[in-house]
Amino acid sequence: MLLYCLVCAFLPVQAETFKTTLAEANVSVQLKGQSDAIDLGARKLPWKWDSEFPRKSGIGHFTFKVNLTDESYAALQADGKGIAFSALSIGNRYRFRLNSSSWQSVGWGETTTQYRSKPRWHVLPITQFKKGENSLEFELRLEPANEAGFSKLEVGDLDLTFAEYQQIVNLHYSSSLLMLLISLFIGFMTIIIWFISKKRIFLLSAAAEIVFALRQLSMFIEYPPIPTWLWNSFTASSLAIYIWLMCEISSLLLKRKAPIFSLISKYYTVLSVIFIFTESARGATFLFLFWLASIFVMAAVHMGRLLWVAWHTVDLNIRIFALAFVFAVIFGVYDYFSIHFGSAGFGHVRVSMFTPLLFNLSLALIAIRHFMVVQKESIRSQLDAGIQKEQAKHGERQRIMTELHDSVGSHLVGLLSLIKGGAARKDIESLTTDALQELRIAVDAIQPVNGNLAAVLATLRHRLQPRLDAMNLKLIWEVDDLPKLQSLTPQGIQNIQRILLEAFTNIMHHAKATAITVKAAHFFDQRLIKISVCDNGDGFDMSKLDSPGQGIRNMRSRAEALGASIDFHQRQPNGTCINLSISYK
Repeated sequence: MLLYCLVCAFLPVQAETFKTTLAEANVSVQLKGQSDAIDLGARKLPWKWDSEFPRKSGIGHFTFKVNLTDESYAALQADGKGIAFSALSIGNRYRFRLNSSSWQSVGWGETTTQYRSKPRWHVLPITQFKKGENSLEFELRLEPANEAGFSKLEVGDLDLTFAEYQQIVNLHYSSSLLMLLISLFIGFMTIIIWFISKKRIFLLSAAAEIVFALRQLSMFIEYPPIPTWLWNSFTASSLAIYIWLMCEISSLLLKRKAPIFSLISKYYTVLSVIFIFTESARGATFLFLFWLASIFVMAAVHMGRLLWVAWHTVDLNIRIFALAFVFAVIFGVYDYFSIHFGSAGFGHVRVSMFTPLLFNLSLALIAIRHFMVVQKESIRSQLDAGIQKEQAKHGERQRIMTELHDSVGSHLVGLLSLIKGGAARKDIESLTTDALQELRIAVDAIQPVNGNLAAVLATLRHRLQPRLDAMNLKLIWEVDDLPKLQSLTPQGIQNIQRILLEAFTNIMHHAKATAITVKAAHFFDQRLIKISVCDNGDGFDMSKLDSPGQGIRNMRSRAEALGASIDFHQRQPNGTCINLSISYK
């Protein structure tokens, strides 16, 4: 439908029968609060209220002369369809009549209508026309700072004027609706991108699109729910906010940040909004236009900085955004001068409304590039994770092989030597048992325990219990409920096993103890698990800790690899304690 309307807007209309352009009217005005009318005489159209009566309200009376020749009158009578008039802008509210007939009102009694921003078309009864001179009268309620005034008037054949009017309406409404839908779509998509990436540039882009979309709504709302000056303030403020958002986006695109630019533009925009509301409430236009021009100056400064960076970079996104920014400033300045100071722009479509298409293109490229980078990084991270996983598996295999070689392998070599040397059966069985136990402990270390340290300790107890029973060593087991350690890896399990196994081996071979006490306590407030192995034997010479043997060095090394601490102390009245403290998050 939109495409059809846009195509129709540029199709040629039917051949002309009767048409005239009224570019002059006799004008008189009556200012609010005054009883006498002011006769302004003939005035060229378009005519703007604010140009002659700034900050004032009143009623304007416009009289046009429509001359019908005998041929034109006869053609109209033969056609029988009638005559109509169209105008790009008649504002703010009006009524009209032909040859002193009854008035036809358009929003005459309303207080918040926005007819000034829309093309108008009305039918004039053909029966009220006469040969020669006809008088077409308008009365307008004129408001300050609300684009009040009168554009040129086209009067002619009903079909012809309606076709031309329809072209203008299609261009106005279809383009506004198209830009509204595009802005809402891009805004919605950039919000989704922001939720995914959390990058501020996409949040600002979404805000800019939504602000621009809200600005387009003024084309479709004829009855604002708020006073006219307030409605116009919001519309004008949206432009200042949109420019600020574009400046912020341009700053984020640049590698060399300039916080002073962002700070100035932010506070300047806040002051602009305050100024716009104040001036609109006062009905002022001159200072408002001056302030609006200064907003374009701020945008031009950002544009210059963006162009300088774009010239010295190969980043295509920055260059496209800089180009869009240039067109936005050029179109904005053109609209500013043509609408507020020229006659051609009165009631015409603002060309600046099409600039978001360029911004949308540049922002779309930025989003595409962002997702390409994210995708590339994701693939790279997956590959790196796969490589690291394989390396970890390889390292784990190497560690297991080394452990089996050093423990089980050494026992098997010793066993082979005993067999070859004809050792006693008792010695062979003892070494075989030790080798088998080492193998079982190594297998236990690679079994999944899901961080259950208590299960690791219980398995070790199960493996050592036969040897303790054989040596008549009593085992006192005092293990609390322990939390699961998610970071407990097979290597960590093995380090714990080897530290405790070394402690048990030292007690069994050197301590001459009759009992071993194993305690495991959880200190929740310290995020700490403390495992202790104590005996009641002869004790340990603490001076040997200064120059420890291979066993103590291995225990300390394994504790360090585990991220734990280990200490040794005498037990009263006799014996030794080894404490392993494991911290966790």
